[in-house]
Amino acid sequence: MNEFLLLIETLLFKIGYTEIKSTISNKFEFGIISYSEKSLLGSTNHKMFITFSELNGKLHILHEAIKENILENENLYIVTLSNKISEYFKSWIKSEFPSSNAQFWNQQDLIPLLDRYYIEYWDDKDLVIKFFEDKYKLNPDRLDDITKFLNLDKKYKKYLDIFIEPKVFIDRDNDGRKSRVKISINKILETKVNYIISGDAGTGKSTFIKEIGLKILENNKGTSKKTIPIFIKSTNISDNDFSLIKTIKSQIEENSLDFDKIKQNYNLFILIDSIDEFEIKIRETLINELNSINELDIRYIIGTRNSQNLLKNIVLEDCETANLSNFDLNQIRQYLSNFFKHDLAKSQQLWQNLKENNILEKIPTTPLTLSLISILYEENGFEIPATLTDIYDNFNTLLLGRLTVKNNLDFLTITVKEKILSLYALSIIKKPNRERLKKEAFTTFSQEYFSTQGTAVDIEQIPDLIINLTDGTGVLYIDENDYVNFTHDHFMEYYASREMFLSEDRIEYENEIIEKFIEYNWQNVAIFYTGRTKDMKTFLNKLLKRIDKYQSIHEYLLCVSGLGYVLQSLWLTNSINRKEGILKALDLILKADTEIKSLSLKNNNFFNGINENLIALLNLSWFYNNFNSISLKDPLDLAFDEIHKAVREMKDTVFTKNQVSEIYKLFCIATVLQHGRNGNNSKMEILFEEEKILTNPLFVFLFDNALNHFEIHNKESLKTEYKIDSKVKRYTQGIKYYLENDTTKTSFTDNEQLTIIKNVHLITEGKSDAIIIRQAFNILTENIEPYWSIQSVEEKLGTKSGGAHELSKYITFIANKIQTDYDKANVVIAVFDNDSKGFQEFNGLSKEFLFLNPCAKKHEEYDIYAILLPIPNEDGYLGYEQDKQNLKYFAIEHYFPVEFLKENNMVNELPIPNVYEIKEQKIDFANKINNLGNIELFKNFRYLFDEIDSINGKSINYIC
Repeated sequence: MNEFLLLIETLLFKIGYTEIKSTISNKFEFGIISYSEKSLLGSTNHKMFITFSELNGKLHILHEAIKENILENENLYIVTLSNKISEYFKSWIKSEFPSSNAQFWNQQDLIPLLDRYYIEYWDDKDLVIKFFEDKYKLNPDRLDDITKFLNLDKKYKKYLDIFIEPKVFIDRDNDGRKSRVKISINKILETKVNYIISGDAGTGKSTFIKEIGLKILENNKGTSKKTIPIFIKSTNISDNDFSLIKTIKSQIEENSLDFDKIKQNYNLFILIDSIDEFEIKIRETLINELNSINELDIRYIIGTRNSQNLLKNIVLEDCETANLSNFDLNQIRQYLSNFFKHDLAKSQQLWQNLKENNILEKIPTTPLTLSLISILYEENGFEIPATLTDIYDNFNTLLLGRLTVKNNLDFLTITVKEKILSLYALSIIKKPNRERLKKEAFTTFSQEYFSTQGTAVDIEQIPDLIINLTDGTGVLYIDENDYVNFTHDHFMEYYASREMFLSEDRIEYENEIIEKFIEYNWQNVAIFYTGRTKDMKTFLNKLLKRIDKYQSIHEYLLCVSGLGYVLQSLWLTNSINRKEGILKALDLILKADTEIKSLSLKNNNFFNGINENLIALLNLSWFYNNFNSISLKDPLDLAFDEIHKAVREMKDTVFTKNQVSEIYKLFCIATVLQHGRNGNNSKMEILFEEEKILTNPLFVFLFDNALNHFEIHNKESLKTEYKIDSKVKRYTQGIKYYLENDTTKTSFTDNEQLTIIKNVHLITEGKSDAIIIRQAFNILTENIEPYWSIQSVEEKLGTKSGGAHELSKYITFIANKIQTDYDKANVVIAVFDNDSKGFQEFNGLSKEFLFLNPCAKKHEEYDIYAILLPIPNEDGYLGYEQDKQNLKYFAIEHYFPVEFLKENNMVNELPIPNVYEIKEQKIDFANKINNLGNIELFKNFRYLFDEIDSINGKSINYIC
C-alpha cells in the first residue's frame, strides 16, 4: 500500500499538482491524498481515496471514509488497481456526494497517465524483460557476421561496432503511380504491420533484422506493456520439427517460463533470419503458421533473398515487403571512414583505389563485401580484386594463413582445412533443407573422408583442426545448439563452388549448377563458379539453353537477377557471347510482363488490380537493378544495336505491339546505360530522336519515373531538354487511362501495350474467346508458352465492339496494309465462331482468300488465314453440323461438356436435338474458366489447336 501510495503521489507531482499530503487510514484501510490545482482562476482542492484491492464488499466502508474526510469544497477522486469500476458504483457515489464532482481511476486509466507523465516508472522494473534483453544482447548469433570474423584480429572490433543503417524501400502503388518509400527501423516499429525484408546475399538482412530487435529493447524503456524480441534461425526451426509455433514456444519455455503467461503479459516480436533454404512444402507450412500467428497478436519480420520465390504458390497475409539496397557511394565512404577511423588517409587511399580500378562497378557493394575488402587492404595492402570470387579467394588465403606458411606441414594443414570447408559446404548445398551437422558428426564426417584417401593426414589431428576452423578462422562457428554453421551463406556458397571447380567431376557439377540455377544457394554458387576464370563461353551457352525451359514468373525474375551477376562475373568472356545473355534477360522481362498480366486475371491473386504501366515500370526496375554495372557496358551496347536494327526493320509495321515491345527492351538498356556509373545518354537520345518514344504515353510515363527513381546521368538537363514535364501534361489522358484501368480491361485487346515477340497472331471475335483459348492451351500443355499471341478484335479499327463482322474487316485491313518484309514474315489467323454470323462472314471474305478446306481459307499472297471453329467429330456434336447458315450455332464455349455448360447456366435449349445456344454472359464465364484446371473440361480444344498447328507446321505435345 505504501508503494502504491508513493507512486500516486509522484504521479500527481509530475502532472503539476501542489500541496500534496498523504495518509493511510488504519480505520478504513484506504490511502488518502489531498492536493491542490493552481490556475488563473485560483486554487482547486482535491481529495483522493486509494485502494490496492477490489472495491467489492467495501462500499459501506468507503462511503463512511469519504463522508468523514472530504471537505465541502473538495473534488473527489477514487483510485483502484482493479481493471474495472462498475457503472452502478459510479452512479451510487455521485448520488451520495452530488457536489463533489466525483472522478474514478482504474488500472487502465493509470497506465496512459504513467506513460505521459512518469515514463521512467517503467524502467528497470521488469526482471523478465531484463532476462530476455541480456539473452538477446549476449547471444553470439546476434553478432554481426563480420564481428564473427574477429578471430582474425581483435583490433577490428572497435572498427565494426558502429551500425550503418541500410537503405530500405517499399514499392507502393498510389492510384496507379508507383512510388518508392524509404523506411527506417523506427518506421517499421511504428507501423505495427509485419514485414518481409528482401535483399541479396551480403546486403545485411540478418544484421538489419537483429538491429530491429535491439531497437525494440531500447523502446521498452518508454512503454507499459513491454515487447520481447525473439531471434529465430533456420536451425532453431529444424530442431523443432519445422514448426514455427513450436520453435517460438521452445525459445521461451527452455528458460522455465510459461508461454501463455508471457504471451498474456508481454508483446512478442518474432525475428526470423530466413527460411529460404527449406523445401517448398516446408516453406508453405511455415508461411501458413505466420498467417496463423497474426491471430495471436504476434508481430514478425522475416528475411529472404527473394520475396517472389519465398511466396511462390502461397499468400502471406497482412505483410509488406521491404527491399534492402546495396550501399550507395555515400554509404560506402561512410563505411570506409568508420573502418579506418584511426587512419583516415588509408580510408581515402582505398576509396581512390576502388574508384580508379572500377571495382565498385564489378562487385555487389554490400556490407559483407566491403568488410572483406577493408580487412584485406588493412592486413596486407592487397591489390583490390576484380570479382566477388577474387575477393573470397584472397580472404580464404588470409583466413587460413597461406601467407605465413613456413614449411610443408603448414601447407598440408592449410590444404586439409580448405578441403574440410569445401566438402562440408558442398554437402550442405546438396541437401534439400540445407541441414547442418552437429560438432561430433562434423568431426566424424571429416575423419571418414580423409581415412579413405590414403593421404598423409593424421586422422587424430582432425578434431584439433576443426577447433581451429571454428574458433580461429571466422569461417565456421558452433551455435548454441552445437551445430556447425558458416558465418555467412556466401562462405558456404564460395567453398562449395571451389570444391566443384577443382573436382575431377567438374563437368557433372557444372551441369548441376546450370540445372539448379534458380534454386536457393545454387545461383550464388554459379556466380562464384564463373568468377574463377571469368571466361566460360560454354557454361554461358548451356545456361542460356536451360533458361528457355523455365515457365513461371518467379523463375523468370530469378533468371534475370542471376544472369545479371553471372554476366558480370564473366567479364573476360567475349562481349558478343555476353550480349546473348542480355537479350535472353530482356526476353524474360517480357515473359514476366505477360505472366503477371495472366496471374492478375485469376481470382485472389497477389497481382489483382495491377495495371499495364505499373508492370512495365516494375520490370524495368528489376532489369536496372541487376544489370547496372560498368562491366556490362559493352554487351549492353551490342544488345542495343542488335535490337535497334530489328526495330528499324519494323518501320511502318501493322504489328505495332511487337514494335513497342522491342522498343521497351531498348528503353531498358538505355536506362541502365544512363546510370551515373556509365553516364552515357547516347542510346536514350537515339530513342528520343529516331524512335520518337516521347510521343507514346507509356514511355513518357516510364522516363518520368526513371528520372525520379534511378540515378540517371544529367537528369535535370535531360528533363529540361526534352520538356518531360510538358510531355507528361500533354499525354495525361493516355497515361491516366492505363493508371485507372487494370489488366482486366486491357488484356487481350489492342490496348495491351507489351507482349512477348511472336510472329503468329491469333485474332478472335471477342475477348472471352481469347481468354478461353489461352487457358485451354495452358491446361493442355501444362503451361508451356504458346508459339502464338492471341487477342480479340475489340478496340481495333476505332471500335470497342467485337464480333465476326469486325474480325472480317480487320483481316481485310491487314491484307491491304502489309507492305514490309517484316510484316510478310508474320502469320495471322482469324478464328471465327462456327455459327450463323461467323459462317456468313467467313464465306463473305474477299476473293483473295482462297479455300484450303471447308473450314479454312488463306490469303493468296500473305500468310493471313481465316478458320471456322472445327466441330468435334464425336457423339453429341453431330447436331452442330448443319448445312443451312441460320441453323449454325457452334461457338467456342461448345468445346466444354454440355453438362458443365448447363451447370453454369450458359446454354438455352433449341428445337434441334442436342444443339444448344450460348447465352450472353460470356465474359463472366470466361473469367471463371480462367481459374479452372480440370483437363477433362478442355480436351475438345484439341480440334482447334490441331487446326492451328497444321497451318503453322507445328507438332505440340498435348497431354490429352
